[in-house]
Amino acid sequence: MSRFTLGDTPAHRLWQALRDGEVSPLALWAESNERHARTGEKLNAYKHWMKDAAEAQARAAEAAFAVGVDAGPMQGLPISIKDVYGIKGTPTYAGTARRLPPKYEEEGPIVTTLRRQLAVFPGKTHTVPFAFGGIGGNAHWGAPWNPWDAVHHRGTGGSSSGAGGSLWEGSAVVTVGSDAGGSIRMPASLAGVVGIKPSIGRWNGAGAPPLSPTLDCPGVLALSVADVAFGFAAIDPARLDWPAFHKQIDAHPISGLRIGVPDRHFFTDCGPGIAEGIEAVLKELEGKGAILVKVPLPEIDEAVSYMANGSVGVPEGFAIVSTEFKEWVPELDPNVWARLKNYGDVSAAEYLSRMRARPAMSARAHARLDGIDVLATPTTAVTAPRMDQVQDLESFRLTTLRIGRNVSCFNVWDMAALSMPVAFDPDRLPIGLQLVSGRRREEHLLGCALAVEKALGDARQRLGRPPVCPA
Repeated sequence: MSRFTLGDTPAHRLWQALRDGEVSPLALWAESNERHARTGEKLNAYKHWMKDAAEAQARAAEAAFAVGVDAGPMQGLPISIKDVYGIKGTPTYAGTARRLPPKYEEEGPIVTTLRRQLAVFPGKTHTVPFAFGGIGGNAHWGAPWNPWDAVHHRGTGGSSSGAGGSLWEGSAVVTVGSDAGGSIRMPASLAGVVGIKPSIGRWNGAGAPPLSPTLDCPGVLALSVADVAFGFAAIDPARLDWPAFHKQIDAHPISGLRIGVPDRHFFTDCGPGIAEGIEAVLKELEGKGAILVKVPLPEIDEAVSYMANGSVGVPEGFAIVSTEFKEWVPELDPNVWARLKNYGDVSAAEYLSRMRARPAMSARAHARLDGIDVLATPTTAVTAPRMDQVQDLESFRLTTLRIGRNVSCFNVWDMAALSMPVAFDPDRLPIGLQLVSGRRREEHLLGCALAVEKALGDARQRLGRPPVCPA
């Protein structure tokens, strides 16, 4: 057999190799397990490593291939799952110190879809407690380690904090996360991977606690746009045929691609090298034929004020935690509870007022996308912070705001958004480029992002491998 490695072979190439008999599900699982044994303790990406269950799934996928059964694109591929989603026979903690009630161990549509395709679940990745936080900390189980700094413990981004580590470790080719205020794109940016937040309602997030029923968006992360597109096609309710889907999104050329650049907010008050890095990347794309278009976006001022007060997601999170999980509160991470309590304990009148304001805000912002293919911004205003520098409540709060300020507005406006790594800051920490399109335009967004990736190179080609995870 030829050698196909999880850390270096694109998902679609593994898909083909499995069907051609060039690699087997058990061989991929053995590599996943070996890679986790090599760096898993350092990275701390997983809350649960599901060795026995994953091996059984790999055997089932291999047996199915042996008798000519093709259950779907993910058959035999290792897919890690954020520990807010229920997996049968596995506890769900949602980043807290206590096991959640049994109903949160039931499998929702996303996990069920992957299981029916005979995917392999190596484990459940860490999350910030109750998925509220952008840095990636966890006082209960320890924060995952950012693979881009072998010396200092840096945040991986939250709340899907274990996602990036599971990918760079090479124990998963795609990972499932969730995003109500940037919880896929922030870790994608800080950990140097790709992540997509679909439009609200495109994917059914049942099977996880309804922490923000209004804004919650399941999504996927991977080491390249191509791999994210592969994962998207496998999970999407439309059950997109992968070869046909790839042909569709691969038709977007970089030449003539109209990239909107906001005139305010997103490029100001960024950490060293971030705005400059993204501006240099945009100029690079312009040199390859893309068209840069200045986009006025005065709506951001209203959105910033809206988000600073907690939007609707924080009150919804406060409501469920303070009622259904009130026994968890005394031992909850103070950084998490302070945010939920201070910004979520609002009156019903205030909450309903915020709900009523969203459609008009979204419509005005969507109008700014007319005439462009995608909007482009830095994903986060800062790169991965050192964990020892965000321990007190105030530094935690300020850093969280800077990490989240460029992403959460697109949740409020209900736009599809994606982050991809494109540059380094002076400390050689990844900088993410955020691309945004309108609601229900995920196929278009992925096509544009794939064109950008082909012009720039994917994470492995452009950044190389992180120090903690050499080849």
